[in-house]
Amino acid sequence: AITWFLVIWSILVYAPMAHMVWGDGLLANLPWDLATLDFAGGTVVHICAGTTGLALAVYLGKRNSRTIKRAHSIPMVFFGCFLLWFGWFGFNGGSGLAANDQAISAMVVSMIASVFAMAAWAVVQYLHVGRVGVLGLAAGAIAGLVAITPGAGYVTPVWSAVIGLVGGVVCYFGVIFFRNKSGIDDALDVMGVHGVGGIWGAIATGLFAESGYAAYGGLVTAGDWQLFVGNIVAVVVTVVFCFVVSYAIIWVIGKFMRVRATESEELIGQDLVEHGEPAYVM
Repeated sequence: AITWFLVIWSILVYAPMAHMVWGDGLLANLPWDLATLDFAGGTVVHICAGTTGLALAVYLGKRNSRTIKRAHSIPMVFFGCFLLWFGWFGFNGGSGLAANDQAISAMVVSMIASVFAMAAWAVVQYLHVGRVGVLGLAAGAIAGLVAITPGAGYVTPVWSAVIGLVGGVVCYFGVIFFRNKSGIDDALDVMGVHGVGGIWGAIATGLFAESGYAAYGGLVTAGDWQLFVGNIVAVVVTVVFCFVVSYAIIWVIGKFMRVRATESEELIGQDLVEHGEPAYVM
């Protein structure tokens, strides 16, 4: 089922989103001189993925209450975070499409935003629950990278620090909301980190983009409202389009094959169910 979903989703959701933003499509040709800027995928990748994850979580429902919901290896989580962190320099810097000043700037601001977001997450978590966890540090770093992605090639280092700080805070509370308040079982905090972080990043690009770096300046940096409003429109279109189509895809697939693990399969674990071998022999 997941293979079918990925194939269909790539064609019906991701490809249209990429065209709308980067392929001279709907969001690249807004009326009233509105503009949309997304340097490396804040809308196309992160908001789209976060909203898709939310749609699937709504469709599938909550996991069994007896299912272990904690991370099985904190060191592996942080190692995975490091791999993502390192790879993100290629993700954002490579969107400059050349070894040029814009690519270098994108890499620099990505590092700054991630560090400030990680620090902000740590402070907020300490104030909220009285401790700081490694999982929180990893999530904070990823939140900062997500938040800077749409504006990585358009903002200065100073504004990237602001984007990271705010990104760490809003993503922390986004995770808290979707995990504890919404009634939706977002197992990997995809909407809380990628969805919320991408939304903030798109809005922040509309606020802080430098006219010397981009075709349009931001509301704060240049006093231009076109990019700010245009990016808000892009956020709304992305959330609605990706949620509705993703939910429709998994709903149709569910009519032809089973997509939800049974209660016993959840308790046994998908490694044993799907592959006949566990990750760990305890």
